[in-house]
Amino acid sequence: MLLRITFALAMFVLAAPVAQAASFDCAKASTPFEKAICSDPALSAQDEVLAVAYQTAVGGLSKAATDAMLKGQRDWLGFIGKVCADDMLPGQEKIADERVACLSSQYITRIRSLEGSRMLGGLRFYLADTFWSAPDPEGESYYKIATDTTSAVQLDGKGAEAKGFNAMVNAELASGTKTDSTEDNEGESRTSSDHDLSLTVSHVSDARIDVEVSTYWFGHGAAHGNYGITYLHFLRGEGRPLQASDIFTGKKWVTPVADLVLKRLKDDRGELLWDIEQSWLEEVVADTSRWNITDNGLVIQFQPYEVASYADGAVTAEISWQQLNDYMTEGATSLIY
Repeated sequence: MLLRITFALAMFVLAAPVAQAASFDCAKASTPFEKAICSDPALSAQDEVLAVAYQTAVGGLSKAATDAMLKGQRDWLGFIGKVCADDMLPGQEKIADERVACLSSQYITRIRSLEGSRMLGGLRFYLADTFWSAPDPEGESYYKIATDTTSAVQLDGKGAEAKGFNAMVNAELASGTKTDSTEDNEGESRTSSDHDLSLTVSHVSDARIDVEVSTYWFGHGAAHGNYGITYLHFLRGEGRPLQASDIFTGKKWVTPVADLVLKRLKDDRGELLWDIEQSWLEEVVADTSRWNITDNGLVIQFQPYEVASYADGAVTAEISWQQLNDYMTEGATSLIY
């Protein structure tokens, strides 16, 4: 289970260089995973990058945040020991291309994820990660294991801002947790699909902290997976999540703004756009989790299959602040820029 890597990362140090050096001594490699890394130059290089990425990710953190990061890293090491094991791959009884490809993919994903633990806008963010896996008893020959991972950004510190921001993120996590250990939130068997949830900071200003919430799920045997993108917005001065009434005044703004969004969609998508029900569109427009706030305008986020085909992706419609000016509150500008 890459125990030597665990120890190296826990000590925040790199081992002395050896042939095809990894973050542990390849001369003492004993487990199939250690041997796989030491025998493959690309994996060995990725292992070294991961060790540096982890050390960078925990730099400057409080003890509580460092402990959370260490727990996540240890859990990840145990996770890849399961998802990349021989009995989780089709017909493999030794280290082979499939195992190497699995490990490489997991390394790349983890290295990129660790980059989310950083200083941004004068604030120190870190990650609270969870990893779950289990065999799929009804899986086809290739899909022998189900996975469920979360990577949630947290703000380091004990002050009111950190508590308020983390409460917002944790509430989002709670809304997407499984009903129990065997079923997902749609009542389907948890062991028959893969789920990934990632919450990352996309923007920090004096007024706001924005978080992008990305979800991905894949039902084993399906033609392809599916995904969704939403947003959280934390008002730093008020210490709470953004509400629609912070930007728009009254309730009469929804219909004209929805009309602007529909026009933009038609201009952008043309005949590729599906028929859209007005009442549903107004609900989407009024939902702050669908808002990506930029300096140029308000971007309304749609999910795959909502307004166009899957091939069209997660469609967006951007409306300039100038177009929205008549419907905005007096204090909206200070929250936008």
